[in-house]
Amino acid sequence: MRQIKFRGKRLHNMDWVYGDYCSQDTDYSAMIGVWNHSQRICEWIPVWEETVGQFTGLTDKNGKEIYEGDKLICYHHQFEENVEAVVFFDNGTFMLYQILSDGTKKAYRYWNDGNHDWYSMEQFDSFELEIIGNIHDNSELLK
Repeated sequence: MRQIKFRGKRLHNMDWVYGDYCSQDTDYSAMIGVWNHSQRICEWIPVWEETVGQFTGLTDKNGKEIYEGDKLICYHHQFEENVEAVVFFDNGTFMLYQILSDGTKKAYRYWNDGNHDWYSMEQFDSFELEIIGNIHDNSELLK
């Protein structure tokens, strides 16, 4: 079963925080809950909502967890090429999108079986993916 967790950038110092996600109707629009298991408490940390991303359940070839907003180099066995793409949650699954020069995004097709195109990130094996940054720390990666 895939572990469900999130990350977001802390409001006060822009460090990444990892844990449970909660949207709020109070002063902050998003919070990440970080559990302290020894004390059996959860600290709710305010984060920038636009930086919140969910863990895909996949790791890259170096063992790093892949989240929404990460930019990856993807090796495509069928086409024998490296492609840079960004992870987005779309149509009920994690998908890779290439960012075009005009700033629009195009779904990266992993495979075609003659009848269907497959776009879901689940088609990639971890050794085929490598994180090279993310759109929140490196906004130039969207260009």
